Amino acid sequence: GINAEYGGACTSSWLLRHDGTCWHANEPMSTLSIVPSEGDIIGVTFDHVQLQFYVNGKLADGCVASNLHTLVYPCFYVDDGAIIDVNFEKFYYEPPQGYSCIMKEQDML
Repeated sequence: GINAEYGGACTSSWLLRHDGTCWHANEPMSTLSIVPSEGDIIGVTFDHVQLQFYVNGKLADGCVASNLHTLVYPCFYVDDGAIIDVNFEKFYYEPPQGYSCIMKEQDML
């Protein structure tokens, strides 16, 4: 989890690394079909079941986390003086059909 040097080390986290590999449970799961590079925009969709990654508005097949019937907490990390800009609304690329900005979880009971 959060206290590990990197994410993706436990069964409750998924990590997309700079080389396009996706890690889960301390193992590389797969590699994205589109490897991001400096200046690219990485998008993430989550529909309460499936987590997917996008690079510059295009689905980057290869790293899909499925059957996630749980709360999800996004976390971002960079090192070596890298800069990251995070945006949760007013996207550069239009989100896929049926998706919008992050919505706060609400208990309806």
